[in-house]
Amino acid sequence: MTVGNLSLTSDQLTENILCCVRKLAASLPGGWNNLRSLHVKAQHTPSIPIYVSFGMLQWLLYGLDCFY
Repeated sequence: MTVGNLSLTSDQLTENILCCVRKLAASLPGGWNNLRSLHVKAQHTPSIPIYVSFGMLQWLLYGLDCFY
């Protein structure tokens, strides 16, 4: 999802990202508990993680069985 462009200040971009993240979390059935990671990406850059849940880390390290 697009959250900004080059004409925005860093404060405006931050505000847009936070607004989108809040709406995304609110629309998920489990809210933040079902949000595993968030990345920011510009046109010619690699994606940069800005949020990774601990639950995702457990899943990567120990497999899906750690959730049962």
